[in-house]
Amino acid sequence: MKQSRFQEFIEWLLDNIFDIVTILVAGFLVARYQITPPESNDIPTVVTWILGVLGLIAVTGLWERNRRLHRIEKLSEEGRNLSLRYLSRRTYASDFFLSDRRLTAKDFSSANTIYFVGMVLSRTTREFMYALGQRLVAGAKIRFVVLDFESDMVLQQAYLQSFNAPIEFWRDNLKTTETVIEAIAKTSDSKGTVELGYLPYVPSFGITLIDPDQTHGTCFVELYQHRSAEPHPTFEVRAIDDPHWYKFFQGQFDRLWESCRYKTFDSAKNIPQK
Repeated sequence: MKQSRFQEFIEWLLDNIFDIVTILVAGFLVARYQITPPESNDIPTVVTWILGVLGLIAVTGLWERNRRLHRIEKLSEEGRNLSLRYLSRRTYASDFFLSDRRLTAKDFSSANTIYFVGMVLSRTTREFMYALGQRLVAGAKIRFVVLDFESDMVLQQAYLQSFNAPIEFWRDNLKTTETVIEAIAKTSDSKGTVELGYLPYVPSFGITLIDPDQTHGTCFVELYQHRSAEPHPTFEVRAIDDPHWYKFFQGQFDRLWESCRYKTFDSAKNIPQK
């Protein structure tokens, strides 16, 4: 698991604490005796300071060696655990789910085909509005799948399965998402296409497919929680690493799309076509 910046700072401080102290003490001595040159009766004091600095240097070497040995032991233990997991064919959830990785604009900065599936996709459309517009200028094909806000039955399902928000909350947010998607489709000089699908049921999970028909294709899958607004557990599937499961989730998107009534935005006229 990747360390936080604070943890990295603490590790750096522990690695260099005695070096820092040694530099500070040596700098203090140089500054002090530059201002007030030592006299003959100061020699014992100067010798004491010098021995103190030499002692700090020795401690620094021992501390650094101990830290290095600790890292080697830690890496050896991690390597042993990985080998045992591989030999036993077990996968830990902490290795599988992405704890510090989330979708970023960089993931589809050169994509020609991008598909999104979600209940509302409000955060996704707002956060990546500019990046998706740039991909449209490059001629990309983008599809969004969200809940059908015209179906009270679907919105009731969303209400029952997620956090306690009224149906009108879902309807209003979905209409806002539609407006944002239409704004993305109206990006100046767009050469690509935007399609918005309205799903008549609640999906089991969210999907983001990037260049799905290419060998470098990537898929992010979000597992929806029950009645919670916390971040969803997410994992990544790559076409080159897991072709079987990548095809599975690609097929899941195709099935979801086939279930939708959808709207196509004409990039030339910048108007929606039903």
